[in-house]
Amino acid sequence: MKLLFSFILCFLTMVLTPNVSALTQEDIEFLEKNDLGTRKVMLHTDVWGVKPSKLDQDIPPYKGQKNSLIDWSNSDSNDWLDFDYWKLTREARDKYADWKIRLRDSSHREIIGKVIQCLGRCESRRETGRTPVQTGSIIKEGDEFVTEKDSAAWLLLIDGSLVRLSALSSISIFEVNVLKEKFFFNFRLNFGHIYFQQRRIGKFKTIDLAETDQSMLPLLLKNANREYFMRQDFQVLNDEQQMTYVLEDNPGHVTQYNFLNEHIQENKEAIQKWDTEVFFFTPNGTFLLKNPIFHAFYEELSETRFYLTDEIQEFESEDQRKASGKVTYRGYTNENANEIPINQWVAVDPTGSGLIKRQEMEEKIRPIEYFVKRIPSVQCAREIYLKQMSSFMWNDFDNRKLAVDYGYRLWDEEKELRLRKKFLISFVRRSETTNLRSLKKLFADQELHDFDQRYYMRSVRDTISQLKNLRDNDREVVKELNEAEYYLWVLKNGKNFTPTYSR
Repeated sequence: MKLLFSFILCFLTMVLTPNVSALTQEDIEFLEKNDLGTRKVMLHTDVWGVKPSKLDQDIPPYKGQKNSLIDWSNSDSNDWLDFDYWKLTREARDKYADWKIRLRDSSHREIIGKVIQCLGRCESRRETGRTPVQTGSIIKEGDEFVTEKDSAAWLLLIDGSLVRLSALSSISIFEVNVLKEKFFFNFRLNFGHIYFQQRRIGKFKTIDLAETDQSMLPLLLKNANREYFMRQDFQVLNDEQQMTYVLEDNPGHVTQYNFLNEHIQENKEAIQKWDTEVFFFTPNGTFLLKNPIFHAFYEELSETRFYLTDEIQEFESEDQRKASGKVTYRGYTNENANEIPINQWVAVDPTGSGLIKRQEMEEKIRPIEYFVKRIPSVQCAREIYLKQMSSFMWNDFDNRKLAVDYGYRLWDEEKELRLRKKFLISFVRRSETTNLRSLKKLFADQELHDFDQRYYMRSVRDTISQLKNLRDNDREVVKELNEAEYYLWVLKNGKNFTPTYSR
């Protein structure tokens, strides 16, 4: 046998070597009959070689994603050297020629938004642990965002929507999907209160009154504060004009509102085409919302209170997009759904079986309604961050540009998102039905507090304190400060906020 292999190898060498005439016609016929002399060198056109083009189907990495797909930080040395484990992964890779592309899509965590400001202590919780967050901190898919006692936070999502999370609240943000002219968000309100406001096209009224969420001011994003615009106004005035400028009640408010409204009007035709779709749920209710502005409150074993509206206070809308939504319930086979009424407080009962009216929440929610009434500094921060994060909204883009330049995968409405929503509605209903039964056992002895001052008292106290100091000497001198001195003033007066650069 060894002699035969040596003979074949010798003949193959001669066949593949030019100008070799050592083979007889009988030898050639033997090789051709056994298909031994017609093969070419590996990696060319032979049937047993492998072409690199078929072996390595890949795409450029997403923005922020490494070229290597090996997760070095979480790799286990035993798995790495385990032949059986390698064999399993090799079989899976051989089954799918595009396994690298699939792995890039599944392992990439897209950016959902940024933190505008946090009062007190806020945390982002993920598998790597708990991380304190502050102005500019990035929020990614899979993060749980938590506000602790006497805390609150303003967040910005990539579509321009604002989110205010009250104290003792938690949301798990599972995913964001970008389509052509649509954003799809999927998140869960674990407990507490949330206010969600889609960015609309229109104009804010220029009102000579103080801002309402003073507890958050000054923002650490210094270019968004009213004092920043006050300095702009003051430093171009002559001496006589400066003497009368100090008599204004809320100096800088005109310039600030002009800045805000001008940015809202930029690219309005392109932005108005984008819809925001929110898949939002609690243990006892699932809400599928389109272009929403809403309040939601949930406490373990209690109702889910919900208020959907089209109105932003002191805002003249020019937007054609309207808020709408449906709610589905709990039960393994319960597929019932109801339209959500506009401008009316409703509640999903604790068992997740139906919708009831809850008009008494109108009085309870008034402190929060006050905090979101007039917030031009927060709105200006939204415009600044939105331009940094999401300028693709008003630029043409394709799959590659969206992934490489912005870090997002482009979804297909019919082939992907429609099926995704169908799966989520069914999966969440069944899984949360099981969770709801477990919660009843786990929190059987827990006292229910309903919505009360625990969710806003720190914000109320700080707002009152700030309003008393609006005309004190510290604020009066801000208009005369240079850029460096103003930044130090922001840091000093933002004493409730501890900047964190761990992200």
